[in-house]
Amino acid sequence: MSEKQQGETPGSWEEQVAGLEELLTAKEAAIVLRMHPVTVRRLAAEGDIPGTKIGNEWRFRKSALLKLLQVELDTPPEASQE
Repeated sequence: MSEKQQGETPGSWEEQVAGLEELLTAKEAAIVLRMHPVTVRRLAAEGDIPGTKIGNEWRFRKSALLKLLQVELDTPPEASQE
């Protein structure tokens, strides 16, 4: 095989990383969602918001959080209880 392993993505490590979406911390996600960070972590643990636990810390894609907000805003409220 050549210097590059088969299936390896071309480009430098910096170029590959630059193309990745930045991950937000629970505190940063809380700012986007306008919630407390503890609430964000709880909702992520329950599977109610998209997130990934890396080690002991939760990480969130900003695009996924914005998409979630858009869906929530576009969903009509449930019929009022009578």
